[in-house]
Amino acid sequence: MATFTTRLGLRKPAPTDPVDVDTDIGDNMDILDQAVGLTPALGFPEDPYVGQTILRTDLGKAYVWNSSWIEYTDLIDIPSYMDPIEVFNGTTVTTTSTSFTATVSPAAPVETTFTAPASGGVYVTVTSNLENSASATVYCSWEMRLNNSAGAIVHAATENVKSVAVQDVFSSQSSTRALAGGLTPGQTYFVRLMHRVTAGTGTYTYRGLLIEPVIS
Repeated sequence: MATFTTRLGLRKPAPTDPVDVDTDIGDNMDILDQAVGLTPALGFPEDPYVGQTILRTDLGKAYVWNSSWIEYTDLIDIPSYMDPIEVFNGTTVTTTSTSFTATVSPAAPVETTFTAPASGGVYVTVTSNLENSASATVYCSWEMRLNNSAGAIVHAATENVKSVAVQDVFSSQSSTRALAGGLTPGQTYFVRLMHRVTAGTGTYTYRGLLIEPVIS
């Protein structure tokens, strides 16, 4: 008497059974064809088998069955460690912008992307030589966005904590280190230096940006 496989329910004729091409071959091939890869679905199947994978087209998410439906992103092994990233530019640049800007003259951006570690946090270090032409303040800070320069701002540039600065008509070589937390593990982030003066012209040289993972 024919039996059936436990996962896909394929019909297995007994050695003494006559083989039915439609039932024993055709139907089995249809079942195998539907089971390979992600099966598009508008809901969860009622009788899933262990390892079954589906694509919820209504949600735009993939799931696998293992006693319950598990979203594929929950199965991704995100390393707890990422290699530190350092970018540097020795070009002397200036700005007269009184609000934080990434645009300097000549164009010499200091920026990078990274993948957030499992801890959801990184340390960001800014280094710069600063000089001012007026009795005012020059700032060099950083901002962080999702994915790229057009992404939503996650951490905005500020005059404190994240910034190095010099006041009046002086020059200074400074660095500062700040924690950027609340990041989504595995997500790509974009970081760049930002510049501003309260008056006059700010001059920057030897600007650097260092991204280090928080290890948890």
